Amino acid sequence: MKALKKSAMRVQGVFLVAAISLLIPVLVHMTSRSVNGGYVRGGVSMEAQIQMLSFCVFEATIGIFWPSMMKMRSQYVPDEKLSTVINCFRIPVNLIVCLVLFNVSNMKLDTIFAMCAFFLLVCAALQRRLCKGVDMKLLDVKSPKPPLIVIRSQFRDIQKSPTKTLVRSAPNLEKNG
Repeated sequence: MKALKKSAMRVQGVFLVAAISLLIPVLVHMTSRSVNGGYVRGGVSMEAQIQMLSFCVFEATIGIFWPSMMKMRSQYVPDEKLSTVINCFRIPVNLIVCLVLFNVSNMKLDTIFAMCAFFLLVCAALQRRLCKGVDMKLLDVKSPKPPLIVIRSQFRDIQKSPTKTLVRSAPNLEKNG
């Protein structure tokens, strides 16, 4: 359970760092007083260096995000429903991407980065809520495992002896058979 909590907290921090790293180019561009688009003779301007560093930090957060997300997904989503859940979440994401891409000519680059940072902050807030839910609501009193793991292990027991059935009662899980 500590590993799951650790992954959830790590993802929350990743969302916050990613949001900040995407806000930096917006702030640099808003406060920029450079001429010639930031080109400096003999090198790259300080503003461009800051933006490059912030994009490198963003890419690092993506590298941290995916393994943590896979760990949490394996804990929360049953294997039988994994493809359905993933596809259901892809639909709204693809719609948002399409809407932004169709309207990208009407938006400033700063607006797009600010929207991405805002969505990452929303993700951090929802991840925090999930972490609190893991602490208070999702834990089974009798077992240190989250309920989905308990359901999976009980499902395996049912497969071994087909006469048992699994009945869900609030808030605990019980076997009857």
